[in-house]
Amino acid sequence: MEYVQPFAEEVPPIVQDPYTALDNPTNLSMSTGRSTLTISWPADHIGWMLQAQTNGLNSGQWFDVPGSDAVNAVVIPKSPANTSVFYRQRRQ
Repeated sequence: MEYVQPFAEEVPPIVQDPYTALDNPTNLSMSTGRSTLTISWPADHIGWMLQAQTNGLNSGQWFDVPGSDAVNAVVIPKSPANTSVFYRQRRQ
C-alpha cells in the first residue's frame, strides 16, 4: 500500500463571476423598426447567451433570451408595457 502525503495547505477553488470575468467581451449592435428591435453581435460570439432585464440595472433578475446562444442576431418585438429594457451577453 502506498501512502500519499496530503498537501500542507489547502487551496480553495477560485470562483469567477460569469458576468465580470468574461473572455473577449464584445459590443452589441442594435437597430429598430416600427415594431421590432434587432440585436446582433459578431459571429465569433455564437454560443454566448443574450440576457434581458426590464426592472432597471440594479433590481430584478436577468433572464436568458431563448435560443440566442445558437445565433448572432435576434429580432425582438417591441412592447409598450416595457418602457426600459436592458440587454447584455454572458458566456455559456
